Amino acid sequence: MVNFGMPRALLFPLLICYRMERGLFDSTSAIVRTTSSLANWDLIKFMVFDAPTFIGGFEERYEAMKMLKFPVHIVLVEQIKCEGKQHLQHCWDKVVKMKGEGLVLKNWKSKYTPNGRSKFMCCKLKVW
Repeated sequence: MVNFGMPRALLFPLLICYRMERGLFDSTSAIVRTTSSLANWDLIKFMVFDAPTFIGGFEERYEAMKMLKFPVHIVLVEQIKCEGKQHLQHCWDKVVKMKGEGLVLKNWKSKYTPNGRSKFMCCKLKVW
């Protein structure tokens, strides 16, 4: 198994990967499914959303993750605290303009749970 320079116990359960450009799911999937070579893996970024082994609510875990130094191919996903309905609408409009998939709304006080689904809500623009 390739380590990719990431601490295993810290972030593995909530790790996803995709190319930084939008609309390249098929080519990204092909790179990830190729087991015979590490070719083109330099095009992949690992996007970290949470740290299940950290203690505390999501806000404390996020602040602790911001203190970590990651290799260039590992990126901590920016988390933005919603300041109200107008701010949420502004964020939504920004995602739409960028042709993004949607927003994930999360309770900043939530403790980590293995399935995580009870602590956040996905607002999707597209249904896959």
